[in-house]
Formats: sequence, structure tokens, C-alpha cells
Amino acid sequence: MIEHARHLLAAGCSSEAAPLCAEAAQMASRAGSFAEAAALYAHAVAGVDDPAERCRLLYERGRMLVASGAPASAIEPLEEGVALAEVDQISAVPKFLVALGAAHWLVGNHQASFAAYERARALLE
Repeated sequence: MIEHARHLLAAGCSSEAAPLCAEAAQMASRAGSFAEAAALYAHAVAGVDDPAERCRLLYERGRMLVASGAPASAIEPLEEGVALAEVDQISAVPKFLVALGAAHWLVGNHQASFAAYERARALLE
């Protein structure tokens, strides 16, 4: 599956490769290959236009980056996911904010972490 996705990506068919990359990323995640999963999620995000699916993939990419020991790299996709989810009124915004807060906490940005957690709390009330 991964090889097929790589061939599609090499051919410039990112939208066709996106579901294969997402599935391969899930497999890599279950196997504990978090960095590989994050890279595969990045390829999947590039081929998806649907806002809800894009949000889900950005969230998963952020989670995998944190799990792979790269929380600083997780902040950008998580912030993008939060912004997209807020615009499209996707109900997962609090979940994204909690993940974003965790990433900020892990890099020592406690103020940003607290702000993300507070935004999540406010949305859940």
C-alpha cells in the first residue's frame, strides 16, 4: 500500500494518494512508527480538500509529531486544524485545542498551553 501511495505521489496524484497515505499512516501509528505516520499524514493532508477530513488528518499529524518527540513541529498543523475547524464549525475544536495545549506545554510555552486549554474549556461549557 505504501509503495502504491509513493508511486501516486511521484506521479503528482496527491488526491488519489491521500486515502492510501492516511491508511498507511494509521498502520504505522499502530506499529509505533510515529515519525513515519506523521510524514504519511502530511502527504494525506496535501491531497484532501474536504474541511472535516483535512482537520482530522491535521489533528492526527500533530498527535504523531508529539508522539515521535517533535512537539514543536506539531504546533503548526494543530493550529491550522483549529483555525479550519473554527471556520467550518467542526465540533472537534476542543479536542484540537487540548492537543495544541499539550504541544505548547511540551516545548515550554506554558502561557500558550494555558490559553489553548482555556479556549477548549470555554467551548465545552
